[in-house]
Amino acid sequence: MENKNDLINEYIDDLATKLNKEYPHILDESQITKAKNMFIDSNKDLDSIKREIDALAEQTIVEYLSLKEKQRVFKEMMKARREYLEKDYNIQIPDSKIESFSNNVLESNLSKEEVDKRLEIVDEGIKDDRRKSQLEEEIKSGNVTGVFSGIRKTINTIFSDENLSSKLAIYGGTIPYLLTGEEPKRIIGDVDTYASLDDMPAIRSYVSKNPDKYPILYDSLELTGEDYGMELSVHGTDVSIFPFIAKEDGFVVRNFNIQRAAGEITTQSTFFGGVNIKEQIINHNSDGTNIRIMSPEFTYITKRAANREKDIMDNHVLEKAINKDKLKQMSKSMESPETIETTKIQIPNNQNSFDKRSKKEVEIAKQIRTKNQMIANQKQNHSEKGKSLVKSSSNSSNNKGYTNIAILSLALSVAASMLSIIVYLIINQ
Repeated sequence: MENKNDLINEYIDDLATKLNKEYPHILDESQITKAKNMFIDSNKDLDSIKREIDALAEQTIVEYLSLKEKQRVFKEMMKARREYLEKDYNIQIPDSKIESFSNNVLESNLSKEEVDKRLEIVDEGIKDDRRKSQLEEEIKSGNVTGVFSGIRKTINTIFSDENLSSKLAIYGGTIPYLLTGEEPKRIIGDVDTYASLDDMPAIRSYVSKNPDKYPILYDSLELTGEDYGMELSVHGTDVSIFPFIAKEDGFVVRNFNIQRAAGEITTQSTFFGGVNIKEQIINHNSDGTNIRIMSPEFTYITKRAANREKDIMDNHVLEKAINKDKLKQMSKSMESPETIETTKIQIPNNQNSFDKRSKKEVEIAKQIRTKNQMIANQKQNHSEKGKSLVKSSSNSSNNKGYTNIAILSLALSVAASMLSIIVYLIINQ
């Protein structure tokens, strides 16, 4: 038997050498060892075993050639997309990144339909990001106004609901404009809120029973089995609810981010040291509705730490609403936010909840294209007739012309995160 095993191993080694010479890297050492183990101490005669080995080799060749063809087609498709990005959007992507991205997608065993879907997300994200940039220019120039009205409507709806008003507290980019009444010079696409982790079961139960009023876009508990919050849609505006955990020396916030093109959810926990969160939640009257928000001082410090362009813009407005003595005191005691945990989880392809937003995004994309075309047409009219883009014979006609612009600009929150998806998929692979 030992002599027979030696002959089998020798036959497999010779065949593997031949195959790897004709088809580079078709077999690695682990595959060769696995093949040997399949036939070791077999009761079959040597000729029968060799025929079975030859049959496996033929099957391996067929699969190898099929994979190579799939790689060739996919890389050609990626090459065409790169040329499109370079020509229309001046986005440069090196060959090495295309190769890496292509290999990662091919190794993930996605179907052609799933690959096409992810590429469509990337393509639409690039287009939507460009539309977002165009709309931001219109807002900065003053040609488009009233973009914050949709945010106010969403906030008033949430805090008019007694089942939510005592449990949620707004944080982030909406606060400077809620406090000052000023119109933002940038797109604010969503409403971010904190809620105690202890209140999340009641919140989740309530919104689940009211799907028409509070459609759930994503629920981290459903996707990961752990509670890192949820994301709703209220009047077409995304509303995040992220849980916090109060501690003696500060508080921890859990949140999550969806990368649909990558098929992943990233969960994260951030520690805010030296802060009593309950002391930082204040009441504010917004159009006659009492709302709960994080203090302007807390908001100012966190935005100063982030120091992005939008944070600098927001803090310039927020300076009009902060208490300087309180800000000085908090700046001494409050620690810089610290990420204490982050995890990426692959979402199963059959996870239905992962695709809940797709229909919404399709509709948003259609609306954005329509509104973008409207702006372009009005610009053309401006150049031809020498009239202002938004000024008309009366204020009412001006408002009518942009009835839905706020909702559309807010809906661009979908597009706002798409550039990071592109970076994740193509640049940072």
